[in-house]
Amino acid sequence: MCVLHFAFKVVAMLLYFILTLALDDGTIAFIIVSTFSVIDFWIAKNLTGRILVGLRWWSQIKADGEEEWVYESLKDDSRVNGVDKAVFWGVSYLTPILWLVFAILQILTFSLNNFFMCMVAFTLSFVNLLNYIRC
Repeated sequence: MCVLHFAFKVVAMLLYFILTLALDDGTIAFIIVSTFSVIDFWIAKNLTGRILVGLRWWSQIKADGEEEWVYESLKDDSRVNGVDKAVFWGVSYLTPILWLVFAILQILTFSLNNFFMCMVAFTLSFVNLLNYIRC
């Protein structure tokens, strides 16, 4: 699960670098990198967060139409492997930081398409991190 948690983040970043250098059309790169970022979001939210550190979060709509955020965590944290926990949190903190750095670099080079691609990936990784912190 540690490899899975790490893999889609790395693949999205590698594709970002490869596709932005190799393709003249940024639309294809945007779609592919965004797709891998969404897959990474789903894997981190629904699989690795639950399995590696025992955390879950989701939102639900109440009968009156109000949105409610639900957070769950293990009562006994001793069941969590220390290496799994370190990898999960380290990668979870590092990913949005890297995407934000990439976005800033794209602003400095006036590449708006690549900036928005980085911001989509940043937003997805930051939302996961923020909600896991709240758990």
